[in-house]
Amino acid sequence: MREKVLNLEELADEIVKLKYPTKEKIKEILRQHLKCVCKFYLKYEDAPDDLVREHPELADVEITCRTTLKEFAEHHDDSIDDMFLNLDIFNSWLFKYVFGEVITGEVGQSEVKEGEKRRNEAKDC
Repeated sequence: MREKVLNLEELADEIVKLKYPTKEKIKEILRQHLKCVCKFYLKYEDAPDDLVREHPELADVEITCRTTLKEFAEHHDDSIDDMFLNLDIFNSWLFKYVFGEVITGEVGQSEVKEGEKRRNEAKDC
């Protein structure tokens, strides 16, 4: 299996197709799907240029207010001082994009707060 975003419908379909579902078979399907999802995230973490190049269908997706993925990828490292903060914004968006089907309001809020904390700590340096 290749890397991909989480798709619960696809995952459920694969489990339902099992002729003789056992706990072990279901665990293996879950393991494989989650491994592919994690590979997708890790492959593109800190790499907006690669994501746009390899998935041009995402180029026009808005990742921040009025900024598309393509625009972000073209300018994320214009200022080396801001590059890591910009990548933090990208990685936060990527995480939500990849795991979007299971991100609840509570999980999303805690991630946003953690991102804000990291940005504030970086500003203090």
